[in-house]
Formats: sequence, structure tokens, C-alpha cells
Amino acid sequence: MKTREHSDLYLTYDSYKNVLHATRSSNGTDGFLRYLHDDAEHIIREGHNPNVWVSYVHFHDGGDVPDLREAGRHGFFDRVLDTIRRSGGECRYTANVRDVLFCIEQDIVPLTPAAERTLLMARPDYPALEEEMARSYPRQNAVIPEYRSYDALESRQGVMLFSRTTEGQRQRREYEHRLELNFYNPAQPGGPLRYWEIIAVPDRVAEMVDRLSVQEHDPQAQLYADAHILGQGRILQEFDMTANAVNYDIFRRRTQPGQRAVQPLSEMTVGQLWKHITHMTRPRFGQQTALCVDRKQFPGEQPDITCKIRR
Repeated sequence: MKTREHSDLYLTYDSYKNVLHATRSSNGTDGFLRYLHDDAEHIIREGHNPNVWVSYVHFHDGGDVPDLREAGRHGFFDRVLDTIRRSGGECRYTANVRDVLFCIEQDIVPLTPAAERTLLMARPDYPALEEEMARSYPRQNAVIPEYRSYDALESRQGVMLFSRTTEGQRQRREYEHRLELNFYNPAQPGGPLRYWEIIAVPDRVAEMVDRLSVQEHDPQAQLYADAHILGQGRILQEFDMTANAVNYDIFRRRTQPGQRAVQPLSEMTVGQLWKHITHMTRPRFGQQTALCVDRKQFPGEQPDITCKIRR
């Protein structure tokens, strides 16, 4: 079944490409961070081999996601790769759980450039596989930090950091609106405007996030975040803010040429909102129901399967 909604697929698999855990979600990077947290915690507390991999795959069309009821069968991982190639899906993150645990011990944020495997293996304190396997497992008191993802907008003026809460996204849109209104202002420095996805522990960035509302009450308040936070992220998109009509039109639509901008629900009129809701709930020709499965089975454990009905 084809749908118009995007969907995310989170996978945990061993070195032989046997899928141990697979779940379908629509919660993006934050959903994957929770998934990684829960699986890493499960692995070390139950004494499983931490030398397994986790991946986050994004499908633009949820109908392309392979049937998770087949996740326990040999060849499912290759089927996912074939689907990515055919449908234009995107593997956004991949990490080794052993590396994730090492990063946590060394105060390195997983899934960031500093956590790349080639850099970790070059460190003199990176443990050999035999050394890691000799460690005492399970660890019942292990604590895995709960990371979150954030939006960062980097310009020549500085870095603005926004949470992915309702308030954070409202402030981000307000900041974008200010940039749009002042696009031709000679006082604006122009140059690139980069959109980043940042991963961090919430407590460590609390003073840098959603500062727009703080400055509205105190014009002298610090608005920009420490630029070093960009070391914990990756670039998603870049706009050229040099003042000309083409650049202005691209930024005004907040998208690349040929793509349709999505209007947030908070900005719709009552009439637009009613049309949007009735369109979503209206039965479509050939519409069916699909079974969505979260399948989890580590060695020595019984399969844990959760089924959901998705229209």
C-alpha cells in the first residue's frame, strides 16, 4: 500500500546482518535517540554482545517500508537496502552500540562527528574487541544518558538553537520571519544560512535553547548559542542570504526549488484547518489498513512482537 506520509525505520542488527530489533515510527531523530537508548540499556543490562549495529532509515513514502513481520527472516536487511535504492530512502544515522557505550564513558555525544568510528579507533584508549568482551556483563546499574535533537540556524551573526517543542518551533519560525523581513536590509551581513541538526543532553544546552523569547523581555540578553555546539551536529540545508530576487524567493518558501512548502497547523486559518482535517479523514480510493510491527528478539530471548493497525 502506498501512502503520502513519510515513515522512519529503526533497526538493530548483528555483524551477520541478522535483524534483532526493528520498529516503524514517525518520530524522526528523537524517536531514534529513544530507540538507541532503550536498546543500549537492554543490551548491557541483559549481558548481550554490544558489538551490534543500529540504523535510522527515513522513507519519503511510508508505503515503501518493508513488512516488519518478515524482520526475523534471513535476508530482511538486504531487502531494506534494496528498498532504499528503489524508493530513494535515506539512511540518516548508523552506529555501533559498542562505540556508543565507549562514547558515553568518554563524554562524547554519540551520532556526532566526534563519534565517527574511524576517529574512535584511532584513540589509544579505544578498547580492543577482546578487551570489551572480557568486561563484566550484565551491568544492572548502568546509566545511559537520554539525548535530544535540536534545530540550529547558523549565520554570520551567530548560532540560534531551538528545541523541537511547540514553543521552540514557534520561535524558530519567528526568527525565520525576521530574517525574511530584513532580507534586503543593508545592515544584514548576508552570506550562508545553514540549518543544523544538533544532538545533546538537554541539561547541558538548557541555557542556549529558545533564547528568542528571553531577548524579547530583555533586549540586552544573550541571543546566540556557543558556536562550539555545531560540533555535535550535521548540516541539513543551506541558503544563500546574499540579497537578490532568486535567493529571496528560495528562502521565502523555506525549501529548494520545485518542492512544496508545508504550512504549519498553527498558521492555518479556521477554514484551512477544517479543510486539512476533513481531507485527512476522508476515505481515499483503494485505501486499506496495514499491520505495523515492532519486532524484538535478542539471542536467548523469546520474540517480543507488538502489532499496530495503521490506516
